[in-house]
Amino acid sequence: MNRQAWLVLVLVPLLAPGSAGAGERCACRFEVSAASGTIRPVRRATRTAEKRTCTFDVRLRVASQDAGACDGASALLRGVGGAAMRVDPWAMPWERVTVRARKHGVRRRVLRARVQGTDGAVGRARLALRCEAEPVLAGCDDVLAESSYCYLGGGSRPRVVGLTSGMLCGGGDDEPPLAALQKPSLAVWQGDAWTCGGGSPMGGFVAIPLEGGEPRRVAGPCAATATDGDALLVLPRAGFDDPLPARPAGAGPDPVVLVGPMPFPHDPPHERQIRAYDLRDDVPGGAYRVAFDLNAIPEGSPCGAMIFDAIAAQDGIVYAAGCRPTFFGNCAREPFICVFDTNTGAMRPRLFLEDFAGNIRGLATLPGGRLVVLTDDPTQLPPIGYVDPGVVGTVGTDQLHLFDVSDGSRLDSKTLTTAGAQGLACAGH
Repeated sequence: MNRQAWLVLVLVPLLAPGSAGAGERCACRFEVSAASGTIRPVRRATRTAEKRTCTFDVRLRVASQDAGACDGASALLRGVGGAAMRVDPWAMPWERVTVRARKHGVRRRVLRARVQGTDGAVGRARLALRCEAEPVLAGCDDVLAESSYCYLGGGSRPRVVGLTSGMLCGGGDDEPPLAALQKPSLAVWQGDAWTCGGGSPMGGFVAIPLEGGEPRRVAGPCAATATDGDALLVLPRAGFDDPLPARPAGAGPDPVVLVGPMPFPHDPPHERQIRAYDLRDDVPGGAYRVAFDLNAIPEGSPCGAMIFDAIAAQDGIVYAAGCRPTFFGNCAREPFICVFDTNTGAMRPRLFLEDFAGNIRGLATLPGGRLVVLTDDPTQLPPIGYVDPGVVGTVGTDQLHLFDVSDGSRLDSKTLTTAGAQGLACAGH
């Protein structure tokens, strides 16, 4: 065989188009369905346990950019149950995966899939499910067992008050106040208390472990935060998405635990979109939904000129309280609540609260269409419901008032044993 023939035998295989197995791969990915119905392709999903378990709705899907390499594909899925299962990556139904939590720490389960098309193309996918233990608040078992209770900010740690008994627990009375907890906005979600540090030295979006531990900055400045029970809502300020400054190696405790002065006569303006984060792993740099666009506020509405510093949400409705900047550089508190419908994207009529025009230091919702307001207004409103004149104990200057979200009528009032509380997040049946 001559030299030219040898060259042809060597070069032709190199120049020929590669097979699907050698060139393309059948790419698939795991998807997780959030409680809101949002579907997210992820490689990791974290949840905090409820009643010692975490549940995840997952499925495997062909990645659209490589769909041509997955004709007739089938997949072998491991990690869902005891044995591997064969699934169709084009039409796999949702599979509910339950992970039992540890007493402390995180329990992990890893799902793995090996996908192969009829033409030999092979791909792999992996999903790490993380189930964090429920936070344990020392001395709060009785309060958390009540039908309704609220978390309070304003101190060094979040505290909890029972709405039936009035009992207060938690917090670190001997510790200096935490700057991030000196704001009217507070959300309790996925085992953490989330706050907006505003103009404090903390200067950003802060997560505080409920059962103790160091607070951590997770993003830049924000104006308000809340949860609707499923997603975490955030109203950012400029710079929210900017990279956080790196802390020097070996640095001591963050000095932001001390309350610092405000650099503004009132908080700076916020952005015009309320974000909703469905998955904890997405906070803050991941995907989010726009829960409500404040540009939808009708022109001329008093809500359009307000700076919001407290929000609450329930059943697709966001309630927002705040103030209106004045010509003199201060911010005048408005006596009403702005109401935004995230289902329709429209603003609802403002909510005026019966018998109340005080300072709102926290805002939250409870099931049954109830809005809860935390105030330091010393005005004693006529007692309704929860107030028991026979209770003897320390009385502070903070009060909680409960209102009907349909018309603003006052349902209940309670004087607390605290003074200076700021930030409110409530839960109940």
